[in-house]
Amino acid sequence: MSLLLTVEQLLLKESAAGFAQDRRDMRALRTRRANAGSPHFDHNLWREMVSLGWAAVPFEEEFGGLGLGYAELGIIMEELGRHLVMSPMLSSVVMYGGLVSLAGSEQQKADRLPAIAAGERLGSFAYLESARHTGIGDSPITTTLEKTAVGYRLSGSKQCVLDGGVADEFVVLARNVGDDDAKGMSLVLVPAGVEGLKVSNNLLIDGRSVTNISFDALVIESHW
Repeated sequence: MSLLLTVEQLLLKESAAGFAQDRRDMRALRTRRANAGSPHFDHNLWREMVSLGWAAVPFEEEFGGLGLGYAELGIIMEELGRHLVMSPMLSSVVMYGGLVSLAGSEQQKADRLPAIAAGERLGSFAYLESARHTGIGDSPITTTLEKTAVGYRLSGSKQCVLDGGVADEFVVLARNVGDDDAKGMSLVLVPAGVEGLKVSNNLLIDGRSVTNISFDALVIESHW
């Protein structure tokens, strides 16, 4: 596999680099770091990125995407990271959108991916339950999903959910209770603001917005 960029990828890199350099704002970054309890991002800046088609890069054309791929998205994100430009690209497009694209039903993809690509929907992946340096084997998933007469009961907590304070929906990793599934895990779609969901905002040392969330016997209708 070649590690050289194509002509189209080089043009994308040049465009992304110019955009990121022009919109670098260290003062705004410092202000954000001083307000850990108020998750936010620059909505105008995000709309600019969306207008360039960046949120649509990895998704299939039938779902409102550009049908490119994560190599192209990686080029964009490299330049945004180089200039410390904050956006929900990683949390919403890569993690949330990527999981919907890979694991969601056709209806779930049709309902969500076009909105993600258009910048009209934000989401995040809730999976961590302990320190980031702890391996999966040393950090078992204790959030549980249990079938009930009215749906599925989700109980437990997650931490360091990237951009969780602005998410419209979460994809949550949970362990099945009484399920004969060989892997014993499910992915669950949980809307923000649903009864039984509690969110606490915080910041990482680099200024990225994260949240800790808990599920108090939250009931949902289905899972993947």
